[in-house]
Amino acid sequence: MKTNISHSNKKGKIIKEYNSSSQYYDNRYHDIQLKKYESFIEKKWFQKKIILDAGCGTGLILEQVSKYIKFKALSNCNYVGVDISLNMLKKFQLKLNNLGKALIVNLILADLENLPIRENIADIIFSITVFQNLTDIERGLDNLIRVGKAKFDIIISILKKASELEKFNDLVRMKLEKYSFENNPYLEDIIVWGTAIK
Repeated sequence: MKTNISHSNKKGKIIKEYNSSSQYYDNRYHDIQLKKYESFIEKKWFQKKIILDAGCGTGLILEQVSKYIKFKALSNCNYVGVDISLNMLKKFQLKLNNLGKALIVNLILADLENLPIRENIADIIFSITVFQNLTDIERGLDNLIRVGKAKFDIIISILKKASELEKFNDLVRMKLEKYSFENNPYLEDIIVWGTAIK
């Protein structure tokens, strides 16, 4: 019982922190996150695909991709953004309204460990700088794998300073068919590129 209370307290704290930081999040973290995205964003991933961005925050990945890929090409994909912070999603929605482009985007207020998405839908899954915030990283990874198609690409990361980094690395090795770890000394995260085959 104490574990559940502890997990609940951690999630509540994370929700509160992200809700309160949503107004300055982009100014503070834009460049840090952009360096991560530049290492893995490829145009091919955004063509005729269902993309899940688990922990989408204010939409920095989609915003960055839209600078390099014409929105006409992006209109062929269905982007699903999930975040635990309502204020982050509200800021994301404002960006979408300002873009005024035809793009299929669905934003969902949800917890990665209790993902309200049906199985076998995503072609590619991003979850960047999220896993250190989870109370159960195995459950989080299992949820991402569950919603991926029979074969899907996954790119996830965790802060290098995370207390459960070793467990995260072990879970990746156990649960992904193919994977590679990027440990760029200039990034604060370990980034994992993988393919899961179910």
